Amino acid sequence: MQKGVKYEWTIECEKGFQELKVKLTLAPVLAMPSGPVGYVMYMDASKIGLDYVLMQYDRVIAYGSR
Repeated sequence: MQKGVKYEWTIECEKGFQELKVKLTLAPVLAMPSGPVGYVMYMDASKIGLDYVLMQYDRVIAYGSR
């Protein structure tokens, strides 16, 4: 994605979007934590907002934004 370059929505983009939509809307999206260790938090903070994902052993435990 660059300024002045036209974005092209391809069949691969549509397939990826549909797969992501299915995975985020089917239960269970979140996993139960197992024990007090192995947590990783990914955050994206900007002047506009804050997004985070809490993971344990490559499973999403919690996510949110503000």
